[in-house]
Amino acid sequence: MKKFIIIVLCVALLAVGADAAIYRFGLYIDLHPDAPVESFVKTQGKSILLDNGSGYSEFVIRGVNLGHWLLPEGYMFGFSKTTSPNLIDLAFRQLVGDEATARFWKAFKTNYITEEDLAFVAKTGANTVRLPLNYRLFTSDVYLGEADKNEGYRRIDDVVGWCRKHGLRLIIDMHASPGGQTGDNIDDSFGYPWLFESATHRAHY
Repeated sequence: MKKFIIIVLCVALLAVGADAAIYRFGLYIDLHPDAPVESFVKTQGKSILLDNGSGYSEFVIRGVNLGHWLLPEGYMFGFSKTTSPNLIDLAFRQLVGDEATARFWKAFKTNYITEEDLAFVAKTGANTVRLPLNYRLFTSDVYLGEADKNEGYRRIDDVVGWCRKHGLRLIIDMHASPGGQTGDNIDDSFGYPWLFESATHRAHY
């Protein structure tokens, strides 16, 4: 069985001001159940290293982003203004009501990205996909038509299975952290990076 490596990317942006940000990279985990510790991907300086059986060699990420799927953004819908997921959802509810909006999001999540898409990505020669997530997928908040704290785990399980099957690696990207890490639409916050002001938000993260 091919070894599958999942790269957990903690996009907790450590910023003092809007012009200063540091991306913190987290754990690199081999999900193969019998994989020894030595086979894990590791970093050295700016390089990502992969065990090739006789030692480590540099692993160069060639991949695509599964953006807009589990963290919709206005510009990807073609809206004239950049809009966060919560504002998009609110607009839909105002236009067509709660029930139709919930049906839309269910169909959207089922069809926007599928295993067929990842099979195609693998055929292009890519070796990695990046999965942006909203923390609300792991809470009881109503998000994309559901209030299910296990939704995010189920979606990750699906993508992990598809990646294993098609020989891709996965970068898990917490793109919207509790309280927001940028204050921009991409973190689905309220216009300020409250993550850095609130110990409660950090604990939640």
